[in-house]
Amino acid sequence: MIINTSIKSGFVNMGKEGSYFSLVSASGIVNVELRLKGSTVIDSKMWVGMSLPQAMPFDEIIITSDLDQPIELWAGKVSMSQSRYSNSAAKAIRTEQVKVEGEAQINGSDLTRTATRLRTNKDVFLGGAGVDGSGWKLKAGVTEEIPLAGVLMAYKRPAFLDASQTTFKDSQVGGFNEGVATSFWRWESDDGAVRLAHDYNGAHPMRIWTVGDPVWRDHVTAGLWSGVNWNTMDLIDLNAERGELWAVGLDSNRVGYYVSTDHGLTFKLVKLISHNMGFLPAGMGEKTTRSGSFLTTNAGAYHAVINMDTLVSFYSQKGTLNYRRVMFTDELNGYRGAPNGNDKLQRTYDGGKNWVEVGIKPQGWGMTQYAINQSGNFFIAKRSAGMVISYDFLETYETYNTSFTSGAEDSQIVFLNDSMALMACTDLKIILVYKDSSGNTAFEVVADLATHGAVEGGTYRELRVAENGVLIVGYGDDIYRFNVAIIGDLAPATVEVMELLS
Repeated sequence: MIINTSIKSGFVNMGKEGSYFSLVSASGIVNVELRLKGSTVIDSKMWVGMSLPQAMPFDEIIITSDLDQPIELWAGKVSMSQSRYSNSAAKAIRTEQVKVEGEAQINGSDLTRTATRLRTNKDVFLGGAGVDGSGWKLKAGVTEEIPLAGVLMAYKRPAFLDASQTTFKDSQVGGFNEGVATSFWRWESDDGAVRLAHDYNGAHPMRIWTVGDPVWRDHVTAGLWSGVNWNTMDLIDLNAERGELWAVGLDSNRVGYYVSTDHGLTFKLVKLISHNMGFLPAGMGEKTTRSGSFLTTNAGAYHAVINMDTLVSFYSQKGTLNYRRVMFTDELNGYRGAPNGNDKLQRTYDGGKNWVEVGIKPQGWGMTQYAINQSGNFFIAKRSAGMVISYDFLETYETYNTSFTSGAEDSQIVFLNDSMALMACTDLKIILVYKDSSGNTAFEVVADLATHGAVEGGTYRELRVAENGVLIVGYGDDIYRFNVAIIGDLAPATVEVMELLS
């Protein structure tokens, strides 16, 4: 039979009776010891594709390796070649697209698979577990076929921001002075030709300013539906990946989804959800989150979720009001923080029907001020002094009593990948938080607004890195721009996968 297991802490030991053994999937060379009633039958180094030279009865398998990794093996009373799992010509295909940033699994082991065809839009490296820049290079636009039934991994070199190379570009006093009392967010296009701003208490929840019409006005196409104003609205910038801006409107019994493909000049309503769910407009202070194809809006007692590709939407289970930083992934796994700010994070594996506590609850801090990246792993939370940082959804975490202080709100932090983020601090510094080559968290100052005229006491409402490498910071009513040096490509590679099945 086929067995999937993992080498942890350098070895795996299992009880299994058989006479035939084959190593189906592993990375590099492993050592295989087969025992029978405590005595060694064979002790040999093996690599993928190797089998016993003849039938050798055993009842225990011990595999050791220098690398912790998933492995797949055949162990049974008949040989793998005699089993019904033997590969033959392909009779079906299975396809998907996999995002790769750093190391990612392309496909799992499957003995019915004769080969995998791959094509990518950016250079990646292929191999087994632990693959890095020394793997087999798959160039962008090239189709490669690999006759492998085991696990296949891919690696794209993560981008890195060199904080020492930042230069000041320019600033604009009053650039975000849209004339409203309360604004949760502001946005400027990469070329500076369009600016959008949230108006929480106004007749229209979004305002617009353009170079051609440099006066702040109500954004009618985004603010109205059949003559009814939205109570509030959120904005999600997906220009780099999809060439789109998404706006989410909210009132007491509707959610509206708008899309702009012209950098916010016009918006089109693409989906309207009408349901009396008792939404609390103030809940939009907890921004809509995005992971993969899904947008999740925390709206009162429900979480409204939409797939941006299919426009299929659903609601998670009704529960306690105002859960924070709610997010659903493409696999319908979900994450959320408890409303009182002092409990563990919660996770769902069934689209929100059931929630379970996960990870560790750090002592002495509330969960009301934190941010989490799209993968659901990279987590940064504010403490009274310093911060809590985790790269594995709080399965482990570290506390940092740094001199930097941040509210860790969405408008004050931008995740660049799974191990690198920019954070706006109350002392007017923009810092880079990242995991260094040794796996330790490091902090570097990227920009200091105080050296360019900013005065403490304002509020951050815009922080993002444009596609042209410009860091845009909205602080108070002013705009500050910096040229940052990003080495590599921030966007992940998209690998198209076609599995040929027998």
